[in-house]
Amino acid sequence: MTTITTLQAGARVRVQTLLLAGLFLASVARAAPPIEAYGNLPEIRSLAISPNGKHFAYLLDSPEIEGLVVHELGVGAVGGVKTDKIKARFVEFASPDHVILRASETTSVFGFRGRFEHSAAISYNIRADKLTVLLKKTEDLFPAQTGLGRILGVNRDGRRVFMPAFMGRGNNPGYDLLSVDLRNGRGRVVSRGNSDTIDWIVNREGIVLAREDYDNDRNKYEIRTRLRGSWEQVFAQSASQIPLSLVGVN
Repeated sequence: MTTITTLQAGARVRVQTLLLAGLFLASVARAAPPIEAYGNLPEIRSLAISPNGKHFAYLLDSPEIEGLVVHELGVGAVGGVKTDKIKARFVEFASPDHVILRASETTSVFGFRGRFEHSAAISYNIRADKLTVLLKKTEDLFPAQTGLGRILGVNRDGRRVFMPAFMGRGNNPGYDLLSVDLRNGRGRVVSRGNSDTIDWIVNREGIVLAREDYDNDRNKYEIRTRLRGSWEQVFAQSASQIPLSLVGVN
């Protein structure tokens, strides 16, 4: 009986010890980090790798410098630019030699009320160490628009990208699809949209596969294609808001 009592007492001691240890570990796990930890942002973000795997690019945010940095594998840093004057968002490669920097700044345009966030896609030529703002030299580009700089695809030769933009100077500019030269930033219209157009699907040859329209007044969403030569509706739905996001066609 004495032996059993001793074992039971020992078991109680062990159980109490385990409970205390569990409570201690739980309190450590629940302990909040210091407030300074929430303000520490990563110095390196938005890493992208070139199509041929030779280069990689990223955004550097350090106390000393903010910028786009390009590395060549086995060599080290081979290029880059400062971004402290703009809001750098992310980077991507359009071709082995061209890095696209998406950035924005809060600005105003003469003739338009208020300030807005003007965004852009900036092409960095690694070989030439040169920056080119895409669409900047494009004629008839609507002067005050948000969301500018989206790239929907890259031409198969790697020299041009496809970008949507509002074109025209009137009150209802059309949302057109443009082919943009990475070397000089100039765009030319590939396909005309209208004021209801919200997006495009295009292949690497520049052939428009589909166009999305949404009429806010009639609450009507449509997908159109012109693979047979003229625009025809392939899908329509009545909706009080845009019901879906088209990512591709088959």
